[in-house]
Amino acid sequence: MSDAPHTRTHSLVVQFLVPVFDRNGRAYARSVRNRTRRELEDRFGGWSLAADRPLAGAWRNPKSGEVEYDESWRYEVGIDPTRLHELDSYLAELAFRLGQKAIWRVAYAGGEGRVISAAGLLVDK
Repeated sequence: MSDAPHTRTHSLVVQFLVPVFDRNGRAYARSVRNRTRRELEDRFGGWSLAADRPLAGAWRNPKSGEVEYDESWRYEVGIDPTRLHELDSYLAELAFRLGQKAIWRVAYAGGEGRVISAAGLLVDK
């Protein structure tokens, strides 16, 4: 990698939640998480995990009225807005493969990603 800063402009930062447990309450195998990460790298150039522990949450089931509790991994990718439909298609595939009804995602507009080299901080003595 060059010592010069690299700029990668993404107009969208997209976060989405991937459940830790299947609909029967069993944790997905680590291989499922590893496959998801490889696919995000291959299709979208990378991913970030928003925390070192799953995110806990609750939501009211509109059909039953009951509050349901879950845990999810919160992923983040930076993409060009023209690729949002591609990410949505991938998330639909992922939801189907995991036996989920849906995967929650939110997109944040604007922003610039920049890789800043540590070499820029070195000072000759």
